[in-house]
Amino acid sequence: MEKTVTRKGRAPDGLLSTLRARLIALVLLASLPALVLIIYTNIEQRRHDSAEARAEALSAIRHVSMHQMDLVQDTETLLSVLAHTMDAENSPALTPLLTELLRQQGIYSNIGFISPDGMIRASALPFKPPVYAGNRTYFKRAAETLEFSIGDYQIGSITGIATINFGYPVIKKGDLKGVLFAALPITLLGKKLSALPLQWGQAVILTDSAGTVLARYPFEEGWAGKNLRGSELEPLLNSTGDEGHAMLSGSDEMPRVYSFIKLDLSRDSGNSIFIISGIPASVVYAKADRLLARNLLTSTLIIAFVLLLALLASEKLVLKSVRELVSVTMELGAGKRKSRVRIDGGSEELNWLARSLNAMADALEAREEESERHLTRIARLNRIYAVLSAINSAIIRSMGKDDLLKEVCRIAVEHGSFTLAWAALSDDSGQFYPAAWAGREKEYIDKLMEHMSPDAGTKPLALRAFLEDREIIVENFEKDIKLAPWRDLAARYGYRSVAAFPLRVEGRPVGALSLYSADASFFDEEEELRLLLELASDTSFGLEKIEKERRIEYLSRYDILTGLVNRWVFEDHLDQSLKRAKYSQRVVAVAMLDIDNFSRINDTLGHRAGDDVLKALAGYLAASVREGDTVARLGNDNFGVILLDLADRKDAVMVAEKIIGGLPRSVTAAGEEVFIKIYSGISIYPDDGASTQELIKNTELAMHAAEASGAGSAQYYSQEINLKAQERRGVENELRHALERKEFELAYQPIVNVEDRRIIGVEALLRWNNRTLGPVSPDRFIPVAEETGLIIPIGEWVLKTAVAQALEWEKRGIRDLKLGVNVSVRQIKHPDFCERLERILGFDFGSRAIKLALEVTESELMNNMEIFVSTLKKARGLGMMVYIDDFGTGYSSLSYLKELPIDTLKIDRSFIRDLATDSSSLSMTMGIIAIANSLGLAVVAEGVETEEQLAMLNDLGCGSAQGFLFSRPAPAKIIESLLMNRP
Repeated sequence: MEKTVTRKGRAPDGLLSTLRARLIALVLLASLPALVLIIYTNIEQRRHDSAEARAEALSAIRHVSMHQMDLVQDTETLLSVLAHTMDAENSPALTPLLTELLRQQGIYSNIGFISPDGMIRASALPFKPPVYAGNRTYFKRAAETLEFSIGDYQIGSITGIATINFGYPVIKKGDLKGVLFAALPITLLGKKLSALPLQWGQAVILTDSAGTVLARYPFEEGWAGKNLRGSELEPLLNSTGDEGHAMLSGSDEMPRVYSFIKLDLSRDSGNSIFIISGIPASVVYAKADRLLARNLLTSTLIIAFVLLLALLASEKLVLKSVRELVSVTMELGAGKRKSRVRIDGGSEELNWLARSLNAMADALEAREEESERHLTRIARLNRIYAVLSAINSAIIRSMGKDDLLKEVCRIAVEHGSFTLAWAALSDDSGQFYPAAWAGREKEYIDKLMEHMSPDAGTKPLALRAFLEDREIIVENFEKDIKLAPWRDLAARYGYRSVAAFPLRVEGRPVGALSLYSADASFFDEEEELRLLLELASDTSFGLEKIEKERRIEYLSRYDILTGLVNRWVFEDHLDQSLKRAKYSQRVVAVAMLDIDNFSRINDTLGHRAGDDVLKALAGYLAASVREGDTVARLGNDNFGVILLDLADRKDAVMVAEKIIGGLPRSVTAAGEEVFIKIYSGISIYPDDGASTQELIKNTELAMHAAEASGAGSAQYYSQEINLKAQERRGVENELRHALERKEFELAYQPIVNVEDRRIIGVEALLRWNNRTLGPVSPDRFIPVAEETGLIIPIGEWVLKTAVAQALEWEKRGIRDLKLGVNVSVRQIKHPDFCERLERILGFDFGSRAIKLALEVTESELMNNMEIFVSTLKKARGLGMMVYIDDFGTGYSSLSYLKELPIDTLKIDRSFIRDLATDSSSLSMTMGIIAIANSLGLAVVAEGVETEEQLAMLNDLGCGSAQGFLFSRPAPAKIIESLLMNRP
């Protein structure tokens, strides 16, 4: 048996894999139309036979139906004549008449009369009354419809045999007198069916409207009286047509062709009988099946003969040549490149295929040598790819620089088949050193290191690659005169070619990677060189990644400006220090330092000067502590110090005081001497706290207490400081809800003309009456509002309330009045302060009868001069006036005052209080009045409480005064009455 083999030498799995199989398939495919024609002819024959059988069956049962209808109509005529001639009231006389009539007809089993109450009153056959027939179908139908009716299959009450009864109503003068009935034996119906000429297996069934079998032919025991509802014939019984056909299978699973006729005996839909004829499908289609079998047998013989001819011809004309082609193909696949196909005078297509196969063999033979030449190159490229992959894996593992370079050299030797790989790096002094190597002994590298100087006459390739920042390739050691000093040593180790590549970090060369090969011209291929450059680039990337990770690690722990540790490290060191102190029963001191008004240095001298100050302070603190202590930069101008391993609190205070006492009072920044004040807070473990967070919190409280005191000395944590902090937190918590609770109100204090004491202005003063704390002094809550930023919404409320009050006074006829409102530095520094102010005013206040003035504290003004000048100019453009409050307590100069857009100076109350007893206060007041007069500014003296103070101010030329001498701050209603009564 022939076996067709695939190109891998195994038998094909597909059914059509061989040419022979495909030829057979073609013959079979050509025979397909004949088969289709045979099947189509058979279908048409079956359709014709089925129609013929149905027509014959329908004709037969129509004949039966005509006989049955004649029988029914005769019965109806008989009963109709009898109904019209009988005397329904005389039952005894009726019985002989019915008996004689039964004898004459001969086909009925009984004839009788039923009264309207359903009782049989007369019968041709004797009976034993009472006999009730009111439940019989024929009676109910006749009584209800008053028409001739037919009943269902039943066993006669008198005859005791199976019958089908007919009923006819007896009506006299419109009233129902009873129903005549005639009982027809079922056996009579069966005799009529037996006269039909039936085919083999054919049966005819007669049923009533309920589906009960009245007769069947051929006769079989058990059919009479059987109900067909629920059987395979039920669809016929449910049909709405008078006749029809169907193909159904019975309980014997034999398909039959059924024809049926429905006979309606009256207008009542229930007065019907069915005649059904069924012929086995095998009988109907017997002729068609015999014809199909004959045609299929003939076609099979013809196809078999054609297949035999095709197989014999294919073997001679096609398959022999194909086997030779397959054989030569397999020989070529096995490596026999000289195998060729003989070309004879056969099929042109096969000859063309043979010539193509021979041409392919010639091409394969010609390309074999070229393929072998590329194998070595591909193997080398694969090795370099393996090196690249392994190096990338090493980079991902995030090792140190030296470990990474050692891994690179190892991988290059083990996976890349280089005989030597070594990497050199440049240290901070610019000296080259071997960081890693792999391969042969280090003797060769040591020899190279003797010439690793930029000034050397003959430089090794690694040094040249580093200095020139480019790759350097030597294909043959023996022919390169620049490598003469190392030629003999290289020959001893088998180095014939070398490549050196610069290693870069952030674009700057930091070293070189050198690779040595035992093959000459190893690096002459462009693709290999590209991969090696990628190798050097990946290594550089790894070095850069390690450097960035080191830098990120540094930045995560250290402050880049000062080099000190950050807050996170500070807290970690403090945590560790507390654990050791607890174990060793020692004391730990924590100090925090803050530069007073550091933002002013940045604003006036620039951020570089601020950086110089921070670095100077960091340098001092780092030099002042002992080894093991910690100095950290905790924030912008905030520093922390941990002093550990102290004997006791006294020892801690001594060391801290030594450091705090030596803090610089001035530093040189941006070429200028800058004076600084440093606030510091100190807490000591375990007295002031047992945990890291508790100590830090208490140290910060102590530092804030130092800031609040204004002194430049250190403040040690105490319980009093803690209580003040708790009090401040309480004030802050309540202050956050003061606006929504409407706890604020404004009080107003008059400003009078010194000469006549006439009120010329008022100052709006904020008052807070808290439901928990009671009345809270502005000295307690204003600083808290400033620190938390709550001063912004509170200040806006003050402005809105003051403006509303001014408008209300105007409505009441008050004129020539100046209303002063205090604003804080945080309000003025807010980016949209002027926009908010404009929204609150809603108009130009300069044209109003009551002028509105913004009062700004001198000390705040001097610390933020540049911001205030532009903002206050915009405020004056809205018609506002500007007062400098508490003047004399700051550091104002005449040049500054010239620049400021101000209208009035308010002399601080501290000078007025001691005006009569302190010459310096008197001199200061005189100087302020003189400055104001020289600048064309008005002056208001604050805190005037005595007539003596007022007289002195009048003598000094002070135009206005404010104080308890004239009025304490009072609600708007009280002040309004004073204003209404002004002279």
